[in-house]
Amino acid sequence: MPHVRVITCATAMLLLAGCASAQDAVSAQGTTSAQGTTSAQRSASAKDTASAKDTASADGTVTGRFQLEGGPSAATAARPIPGTVRFTPAHHRPVTIQVGTSGTFWVRLPAGTYQVAGRTPRIIEVSGGRQHEMWSQTHPVTVTAGHTTPITITDIVP
Repeated sequence: MPHVRVITCATAMLLLAGCASAQDAVSAQGTTSAQGTTSAQRSASAKDTASAKDTASADGTVTGRFQLEGGPSAATAARPIPGTVRFTPAHHRPVTIQVGTSGTFWVRLPAGTYQVAGRTPRIIEVSGGRQHEMWSQTHPVTVTAGHTTPITITDIVP
């Protein structure tokens, strides 16, 4: 039993010595604040924040409405529909967002020109015995950094 105590005490002393040297290393890198971050970490964080602001300022916002017009029902006026809206920039992957039953949406995108289309499960094309949702006709939209661009996507059903 006395051997266990000696080993335990020796281990505790090594751990304390290791913690003290780790604290010295942190002090050498920068002063530690009450929150536990060093001045070097705060400086890097400030650079990251500035970079995020630069990126955010290069983005614009698109707000919109996805709606259905026409159809066999008596209500032929435009009405909101749920579905999917796709923004496709030239030579890049498309950005796809889901639209709820209100038909309204918004998305933050890098500045540029996009082809925009929508589709809804309420409009189904049947061809050769197969059913699938159809994308609406595409329309160009230009996103300007720091600005909001309003759009309306209308699926017209005869």
